[in-house]
Parts: sequence; C-alpha cells; structure tokens
Amino acid sequence: MAADAHDAHEDHGPRPVLAEGQRWETDPPLRKAMSGIRDDVAKNLPAYHDSRLQAADAEALAASVEDNVNYMIANCQLEPEPDAVLHVMIGEMMGAATALREDPASTEGVPRLVSVVNDYEATFDHEELEPLTHD
Repeated sequence: MAADAHDAHEDHGPRPVLAEGQRWETDPPLRKAMSGIRDDVAKNLPAYHDSRLQAADAEALAASVEDNVNYMIANCQLEPEPDAVLHVMIGEMMGAATALREDPASTEGVPRLVSVVNDYEATFDHEELEPLTHD
C-alpha cells in the first residue's frame, strides 16, 4: 500500500513555515482527497459526539482516510516544502485511521482527524474547504 511509505511520518522535525496569513499552494488531487476526508469526518461527527459511532462506521471512515491518502500520495505533485508539511499530516491521518479501527470512541480517532483537517485548512490554500467544529 502506498500509505505504508508514509507511516513513519509522525516526526519529521520542524515543519517549513510561511509568513503569517500565507498558505501553501495545493493541486487538484490534494483538494479532492482532503475534501473527501473532510466530508467523511463531518458525516461521522454527530455520531461520535453522541457516543454512538459504530465499529462499522469507524471502519468505513478509516478506509476512506486510507483511500484518500493513497490517492493523494499517488497523484499530488507539490513543491518540496509543502510536501514535507503534508507528509506530517499524512502520518497523523494514518494514525487516526488506526485508532478508529481499534476504538471508535478513541480521542486519537475522530478528534485527531478534525484537528488535521482544520490544520490543513489553515495551512494550505483550499478556499472551498470549510473548517470542522468539534465541541
């Protein structure tokens, strides 16, 4: 699986940083994959908040994250600096997918995905992506 090459991306050292208010460029494959992840997380947030996220739904969300990450890895063509930032996020998303499979109620699953999606939205130029709220 293409994502296996990114499993160790939890710790890449310091991330490249842009000036305040600037965001990294994106490409269509990245926007497509992150929109898919964001939409699937949003769809599962109410059940997570109500402590009723079922194992099958958590598995489907984890599979969606992995599928979108694999698509991203295979198709994105970013410059090296934003790619390095994205690789850290990929590691976080893959860790969240693993946590979802182990325990749908884990704080390392859905909440971690919300955090990554919102970090992505603040860091990358993806205008149509709305941040997620996680109360």
